[in-house]
Amino acid sequence: MAGAEIQYENYVLSRGGTRIIRKILIANNGLGAVKAIRSLRLWEYETFRTHDVLHVVCMATEDDLKANAEYIRLADEFVVVEGGSNRNNYANVDLIVKVARRCEADAVWPGWGHASENPKLPTALAYHDIAFLGPAASSMDAVGDKICANILAQSCDVDVIPWSGSGLTVPGISIPEETLRLATLRTVEEAEASALKVGFPLMIKASEGGGGKGIRMVNDMEALRAGYVQVQAEVPGSPIFIQQLSTNSRHLEVQVVADKHGNAISLYGRDCSVQRRHQKIIEEGPVTVAPRETCEQLERGAVRLAKKVGYSGVGTVEYLYNITTGAYSFLEVNPRLQVEHPVTETITGVNLPAVQLQIAMGIPLHKMPHIRRFYGQPDPMGVSPIDFDTAPQNPPVGHCMAGRVTAEDPESGFKPTSGAIHELHFRSLPGVTGNFSLGLSGGVHQFADSQFGHVFAHKPTRDEAGVLLSQALGELSVRGEIHCNIKYLRSLIERDTFQQDAHTTAWLDGLIAAKDRPVDTEGLTDHLVVMCGAVMRAHTRHQELEARVVDALTRGVPPEAWMTNLSEHAFELIYADVKYALRVTQGSPTLFYVRVNDKPACEAEVLTLANGGLKVLVGGRARVVHAEPSKVGLKVHIDGRPCFFPDDRDPTRMTAPGTGKLLRYLVPDGGRAVEGVPYCEIEVMKTVMPLVATSTGAVTHLLQPGAALETGDEVCAVEVEDPSSVKVSEPFTGEFTRFEARKLTGALKGDSALVKFNVNSAGIIQILAGYDFTANDDPVTPLLQVIGTARLAADDFAETKEAVSSRADAEALAELAAIEALLGTAVQAELAGGDSAGGGGGK
Repeated sequence: MAGAEIQYENYVLSRGGTRIIRKILIANNGLGAVKAIRSLRLWEYETFRTHDVLHVVCMATEDDLKANAEYIRLADEFVVVEGGSNRNNYANVDLIVKVARRCEADAVWPGWGHASENPKLPTALAYHDIAFLGPAASSMDAVGDKICANILAQSCDVDVIPWSGSGLTVPGISIPEETLRLATLRTVEEAEASALKVGFPLMIKASEGGGGKGIRMVNDMEALRAGYVQVQAEVPGSPIFIQQLSTNSRHLEVQVVADKHGNAISLYGRDCSVQRRHQKIIEEGPVTVAPRETCEQLERGAVRLAKKVGYSGVGTVEYLYNITTGAYSFLEVNPRLQVEHPVTETITGVNLPAVQLQIAMGIPLHKMPHIRRFYGQPDPMGVSPIDFDTAPQNPPVGHCMAGRVTAEDPESGFKPTSGAIHELHFRSLPGVTGNFSLGLSGGVHQFADSQFGHVFAHKPTRDEAGVLLSQALGELSVRGEIHCNIKYLRSLIERDTFQQDAHTTAWLDGLIAAKDRPVDTEGLTDHLVVMCGAVMRAHTRHQELEARVVDALTRGVPPEAWMTNLSEHAFELIYADVKYALRVTQGSPTLFYVRVNDKPACEAEVLTLANGGLKVLVGGRARVVHAEPSKVGLKVHIDGRPCFFPDDRDPTRMTAPGTGKLLRYLVPDGGRAVEGVPYCEIEVMKTVMPLVATSTGAVTHLLQPGAALETGDEVCAVEVEDPSSVKVSEPFTGEFTRFEARKLTGALKGDSALVKFNVNSAGIIQILAGYDFTANDDPVTPLLQVIGTARLAADDFAETKEAVSSRADAEALAELAAIEALLGTAVQAELAGGDSAGGGGGK
């Protein structure tokens, strides 16, 4: 222990460090905290061959503990803090500082989101001589504000898209109030005047907005007036500016690293153009859509901007690149580490959280081994100077593509969901890595970020990386109460537009607006989903009835008659607004016959898995099916895809579709709700969402604002105005797909004697055991027709001969052939004697 500490101190001091950081408070949770701890542990062990140098402390909330958060398990020490909204914990600057002082932390790692871009945090920590693993407050102030960042970028000769502050520059980093006043818009009238200069279409932005809030795209003056008021309401008090909408654009960003000695470098760029509601969902690097010359211009501009504001730490400069004209323009600066930073780490070999730590200790960039390797220095552990303006960098190592795994429902416009995760199974492949905020099981609570996983694929080329990422996502299993975007992510990667590198930032939002659902490449049709749901419902009912019978017999009470019909179940399932009348019977504990509208639909073979799921073989392919408890219907996962069979809708009840918190009613108690119009707002994972009325009529509030919601909770009672107008599920009346049963007959024909014997003898056994048999109405007669015949003996001998022929020698094969010939003669004689219609007498 002592030796490791001495080695650590020597490392820091010999490289020009000015302070020793041992204890680090992770002021974040979820995926960010997991990634930070793992990266710091990796650097610690790679450099010092020990895990005793750094001591990591985490802030743990009750919500994260219940969700089995992985970062709590990874940390050396934890401090329990208040749960609920992040303003109570990870975004609470006073609390972070208090925790850092109490646990005697040397530094705080802020991660992303929460308080990571709040200048008050580094200021407060500096007052108490606690290091901040991020930029100084002055730099954060300068570039964190979108308006200031645009003015500073213009001052560094970085191209900026036309906006309300076009042409404004400053000599230093201090921006006078009058200059800010000229760039901002305080009234609708000022916005209208500026729009005439900037031109439509344009974006209205709140400088303090983010994460999809405080931003509107408008195409004309009327939309501008409405959008301006909406942006004002979403981010109260924030300065507002407008910016020309960049069309046919890609979102490109440059990773910047700067130390406390005036050195700043770029670590190539990333392409994060696949977005929905301005939220990234697929990232990749290096940039392939723009020429290398253009990328170098972006990188040089980012470095100039970092030097101008005296930036120290890790940050990202974002640009928009027009794929039609090749022009680019500055977008904004993120003065923090970003979620997608592992893309850069993969193609450069630079551990960014470890670099953040070393910068905070005062070590110059040219004395960091990872940076020296990136610049091709022959002595990575050396301390010799590097002229970063002229020294060549190593080329990017292959191509890395990443997909964000989120608890969102793509089929409902990426609506966030929360709840338990019963199984998370990440299957590793060569070149694939994954980061997750929980272990094998856990959950995503309503106050967490919707992203709980990040999968990275690394290959020599973009095409190969895309194929590998698609395969890795296909093998990732997530099962629980949440919805997940895995299947949708995979479908995006496999679309021609993405594979041809022809997408833009508007591509995904366009697909969502057009309700363009991904093509099902796994053959999971609606009818197949209904079959799997029917088998799961019947299997569950069988187990429930069996348990009741056993319980009754155990208590010495005869079971009621309705309990004893264990192998026949009639019920209805609603899927995609269609109601199916189903009758399921069992041929054995593992064989199910399903009828739709009293017509045969399928014969399914079933295995019960150890985790309670079923392996259902239907239509020639086995599917893994799991059931999830639900108050309002049956929810199943079929090969990882969630499918929901709701109960018949009650028009007098309006219920919560998922977990969350009731914020406010939009219709007063006793007021009139209108079907299709929002009647209340709920908060789901930091996102405000309206709930739409499902009936028209007078409502009675059943919950108070602020109440926690669970799936199926009744929010309002409705006195329906017109019962005849209530929408009901239509019964299925068409032709249902017939799924053929599996035939394990090998080379034998379906009417052969041995096949008839096997099928009908099995049928008799099923009937005698109390099960159903559907191959024919009378298995006895066909069985008697083949028992004792030469045909049955010949078929049986032929099957056995095929099984042993590979092990027999030449003499044995000759004997087998002679026996087979004799049996063939007997069959011919039997047929000639007119004995084909009935059983023989043992000839």
